[in-house]
Amino acid sequence: MKQIILALTALLFVQCAVQPTDSGTANVENMNREAFFREYVAKEPNFEHLQIRGKVTANLNGKQNSASSRIYMQGDERIWVNLSMLGITGARANITPSRVQAYEVIDRTYIDGDFAFFNEKLKVDFINFERLQQLLLGRMLLLGAQDAYKMSVDKANNEFVVEYQPNQSASGTSQIFALKYFLDGNFRLLRAEMQDRNSPTTLTATYENWSSTAAGDLPGIVKVVIKGTQNDEITLEYNTFDLTPMDAPFNIPGNYSPREIN
Repeated sequence: MKQIILALTALLFVQCAVQPTDSGTANVENMNREAFFREYVAKEPNFEHLQIRGKVTANLNGKQNSASSRIYMQGDERIWVNLSMLGITGARANITPSRVQAYEVIDRTYIDGDFAFFNEKLKVDFINFERLQQLLLGRMLLLGAQDAYKMSVDKANNEFVVEYQPNQSASGTSQIFALKYFLDGNFRLLRAEMQDRNSPTTLTATYENWSSTAAGDLPGIVKVVIKGTQNDEITLEYNTFDLTPMDAPFNIPGNYSPREIN
């Protein structure tokens, strides 16, 4: 269980339920970059509250674990995650724009820090609250202005291709990432490829089983693969979406010990 909560927090998992429906895939059309981004931004999910029930599977350094997951997003203010096995909470996380907190029940340990934790675990240097939410919901992580991106149309594969190649000499970061995104004709992200040009590290996120909901188009499966000194894989399966608010308590027990992240 502790491997799962570390993996998810490194990304990271009778009501009016949102029933997803398959909206199909439209054919890509020739358009310039400005028109593409205008259409893409118009497809941004819109919600005040979003509950996601599903399952998370983590394969970290050859060890695989899985748990039921419940993710609650409160607009752009909070991401709450509960992981359980056989209905018993095993781990819980609470993430805000300035803070990352989580605890694991079996080991009675917790973490309390900032987004440096996510960046270290994902081997990147650009994750913040907004981009973590984008990663979970199948949105492009836009690191620069729109005019820094090259957009093309691959009609053979019916995909839009968006590429970001940063100017290494102008960047103040130690890791220089090249990004490449592939989207379908409905402007839904299919695959994101992130390459650190200063190391062999790559991060690939794939999005499948897209459906239309009252909040907008949302993926049903999110898979993140990190390749570097070791290969790690995290898969999130989203089964139901709900737009109603929920009680999402979070309190690190006083008798838990801080966990060393390595």
